Amino acid sequence: MPGSTFGQFLCVTNFGESHGPAIGCIVDGCPPGLALSEAGLVAAVVNPRQVRAFARAAGRLAKTDRLDAAVIAHFAETFVPRLGKPDPVADRLGEHVLYRRSVQDELVGLEHQLRRLETPALRQRAERRVAVLRAEVKELEREMRAIVDSDPAKKALFACLTAPKGVGLILACTLIANMRELGALSRHQAAALIGVAPLNHDSGVRRGYRAIAGGRRRVRNVLYVATLSAVRCNPTIREFYRRLAAGGKPAKVALVACMRKLLVMLNGRVRDQLAVTVSP
Repeated sequence: MPGSTFGQFLCVTNFGESHGPAIGCIVDGCPPGLALSEAGLVAAVVNPRQVRAFARAAGRLAKTDRLDAAVIAHFAETFVPRLGKPDPVADRLGEHVLYRRSVQDELVGLEHQLRRLETPALRQRAERRVAVLRAEVKELEREMRAIVDSDPAKKALFACLTAPKGVGLILACTLIANMRELGALSRHQAAALIGVAPLNHDSGVRRGYRAIAGGRRRVRNVLYVATLSAVRCNPTIREFYRRLAAGGKPAKVALVACMRKLLVMLNGRVRDQLAVTVSP
């Protein structure tokens, strides 16, 4: 049940029972990026959309800090979300991955605009900006590799992920930073987490069309680009794609199936490496 709300600049609403295993709170007004793990606080990151859907399913349509505290407490008690482990190296790598993505998006947009520019002065300005952005992307990639090499565990994980053909620096760093559960999931859980698992749409005698939905879109986008390369240079993925195409599967359906197969392969490789590392 929600407790009390106090504070002016930092408004804190607590919830939970004093005799329970843990208490929680909602803090409004705090800056992002607080070092909770470094301060010894254990936290679980949950999808806010799931919490909001849980509140609607419980019939709680109103939204206040006290109601949110009660909903979050009920959600945590019902589903027991997994507690996150502090990983400053992965956090720093994740910042570089996100920043590189924003620079890459700006670069792609500018290259598309450059094709339509006719004024010579504007074309020269755009070409200079494109050159700067390309150099910045390369520099960020070097920094990402340096971050990985600075930690022995991350370096070994990077080598494990990049061993299969088609997996390069960007996908490996994205998985290390944004899919830290890799190796601890089943193949079904890994596919669902990224959003490449076909979901059933059946009701009674009707058999609906299977389609993917949800998942971590940014990781899935990087996996898609890597799979485009894997269907050409990775023998296992290439043969799998050809077999699906020969069986009449549409090209995009076959490609998504290859995305799932590549992800399952990487999840298995990381799982096996973790088992070897943990074993005496």
